[in-house]
Amino acid sequence: MLLWKRLKRFVIKPFVIFSDILLVKMYLVRYFIWDGSEPWVPILAGLPSVWVLFCLVEWIFPKRKLFAYVIVDLLVSAVYIAVTIFYKYFGVIPTYQALKQVGQVSEVKGSVFSLMHASFLFLFTDIVLFLIAILASHSFRKWGKARSVRERGVFVSIVFILSFTLSFVGI
Repeated sequence: MLLWKRLKRFVIKPFVIFSDILLVKMYLVRYFIWDGSEPWVPILAGLPSVWVLFCLVEWIFPKRKLFAYVIVDLLVSAVYIAVTIFYKYFGVIPTYQALKQVGQVSEVKGSVFSLMHASFLFLFTDIVLFLIAILASHSFRKWGKARSVRERGVFVSIVFILSFTLSFVGI
């Protein structure tokens, strides 16, 4: 019974909830670009990068943690949409060399919007739902405040180091 309570407390932490949400988004982006091949790649390649950001949230935001997670979710979702559109337009995944040519975006802006599909906007659905819940529901804000507890530094540090290392392994 004690194990069940600990597991339940762990599963409702924002770190776990937003990891699950972004894992689903990684699978969606993978489906948009490669039709969902190799299902283990988002877990091994994408999740450690997201966990690095979430560890920073845990360290930097001891309060208003839920809001910080929503902001990180928004930024990562925007990157996912940008990568998907870039791939649809140019046929390659953007790298840092490709991002050096960002100044050329104004030349292709009209055709970029024609590549936008309504299904891409599905990546922002959770953010809209979280913002509505934060603004409309007192109990949801109360839940968010209850989860704004500083995690053990050792746990967050270990996850950060492992995630940071896995992010650069190059799977």
